[in-house]
Amino acid sequence: MTKSDFETLLGNVARIAVIFLGAIALIATLDIAQVILAPIFLAIVIGLMFGPLSDRIEQAGIPSWISALATVVLFLILIAAAATGFAVPLSDWLDKLPSIWSRLQSELTDWRGVIASLGGLQEQIRSVMGSSASMRVNVEDTSTMESVAYFAPTFMAQIILFLASMYFFIATRKGIRDTAITYCITPRLRNGVRRTFDDVENRVSRYLLSITAVNALLAFMVSLVLYLLGVPSPLLWGLMAGVLNYVIYIGPPSWRSFSQAWDLRQRKAPWPSSRRHSPIWD
Repeated sequence: MTKSDFETLLGNVARIAVIFLGAIALIATLDIAQVILAPIFLAIVIGLMFGPLSDRIEQAGIPSWISALATVVLFLILIAAAATGFAVPLSDWLDKLPSIWSRLQSELTDWRGVIASLGGLQEQIRSVMGSSASMRVNVEDTSTMESVAYFAPTFMAQIILFLASMYFFIATRKGIRDTAITYCITPRLRNGVRRTFDDVENRVSRYLLSITAVNALLAFMVSLVLYLLGVPSPLLWGLMAGVLNYVIYIGPPSWRSFSQAWDLRQRKAPWPSSRRHSPIWD
């Protein structure tokens, strides 16, 4: 190997090392700053979704800051409506927690014999293997109220940061596009950048709105079918199906697992015939 080849090899190794260290630094920065960056990027995605709506409001002669504020308020109304849909049936479930807990205790009592048999089998295996070590489970004494008190300020700060980022992005996204266009040298490049911004906003908005419409229709159909079948709390199950369907590959199997677990529970306690005509909020 000549001296020039060795210097070339060292240069390539140095470039790879710099790229590797830069990747590590980027991952560490994203991990540390995720509390701040996650709500900002989520606000940008949601802002792209509601961008065409803000444009239609501005076409009526309304200033951009008012249209952005109206869009954020509309988003909060939709979130409040979805939360209300969850809260109403969940409140009924919370009232039934004592009975559910007593039923769970009775189910655990039925499994006590099986657990005792498994414990005896474990002791026999230990005696055969000659192991005197015992299994220890350490439970940290952490108060739930302390965890909530520690997490609540961070969560509220993320919500405020998300709403503020969403508002400023919707209000200034055209200015951001015009600023990026001013750095383009040729008219062809300026037209390409303008088309890129418009295509990204329109396609992201169309995609997210289409998914939302499909999931809303799914939630409605699931609620309707379960209501006609007499399943308790059909609205809650429908909303769960619609929300979990946003999570690709994980949400639908999770909902099926919940529904199958509920079905197994109901096989031991069939629904009364009077539930068939119960209100949809029940």
